[in-house]
Amino acid sequence: MQRYEAGETTQQIGNRYGISKTRVANILREQGITIRCQGLTGEQMIEAATLYNAGRSLAWLGARYGGSHTTVANALRRQGIPLRPRPGWS
Repeated sequence: MQRYEAGETTQQIGNRYGISKTRVANILREQGITIRCQGLTGEQMIEAATLYNAGRSLAWLGARYGGSHTTVANALRRQGIPLRPRPGWS
């Protein structure tokens, strides 16, 4: 609870304790904590698009912004950027 209130994301806390960000969010809600809207800022979205188009992975970008690959993927989709197929997927 203290880490979240100090500004860490649910992803960062989950990584620290080896649990999912969803589980962290559920624990915080059980404690009466309101979950912050997590996502990329406008500036981060522009940078993420540039880096993704240059070949960086969603996982790499998620780590860069302290979030998940899903958060980055959603931000890129909202910008109309088509996502590359995952390696090994046809």
